[in-house]
Amino acid sequence: MVVDGGAHNVFWFVHITDLHFSEFGSKDRQMDFLEFCSTHIPVIRPEVVIASGDITDGKGKTFSLSLQNLEEWEDYSSLLKQSGVLNLTKWLDVRGNHDSFDVPSFGGYGDYYSRFGVRGGSSLKSRIFKLVKPYGQYSFISIDLSTEPGLKWPFNFFGSFNLNVKRQLLKSIDEAKDSNQTFVFGHYPTSTVVSSDSNLGTVIG
Repeated sequence: MVVDGGAHNVFWFVHITDLHFSEFGSKDRQMDFLEFCSTHIPVIRPEVVIASGDITDGKGKTFSLSLQNLEEWEDYSSLLKQSGVLNLTKWLDVRGNHDSFDVPSFGGYGDYYSRFGVRGGSSLKSRIFKLVKPYGQYSFISIDLSTEPGLKWPFNFFGSFNLNVKRQLLKSIDEAKDSNQTFVFGHYPTSTVVSSDSNLGTVIG
């Protein structure tokens, strides 16, 4: 590849995280998000947007209460549609610990990410998206390390890298083996991930 002053063989993506839409706090986050999606994304024109968890705040009127608020998830879904951003880029969202506060089972009652998340319709803990360009293939692998069931605050701040998640992640990594570059993303820093089998950092390299 010859690097010059042009944008040949170059693409870009945007990474956002911890939106923390709140039903009980200020609505500034929602309005800022709408402006970001409506105004900034059309200018940046990223191939991919990664939203790596804590989409909602998942808290009650008092700081010590944790629960999933339907209104917060409805805000997220409606603002994405209102902005038209889903027609401009590939949106890859993944669950964070606040998005699983007090969720009995993923895909079941009270799991609003499965209903309103752009990628919430899948029960897979690891998914891959392949961006194919004339100059190569680039893979984006998401990994959901949220504990199931989702614990209440303040006990739900650690991710779980169990054997099932490991198998799915390794499958995604294998599917990406022919890619020029692979990006692995999730919500939890590796230092906050509990594992009884393998170290996450070792698996993803």
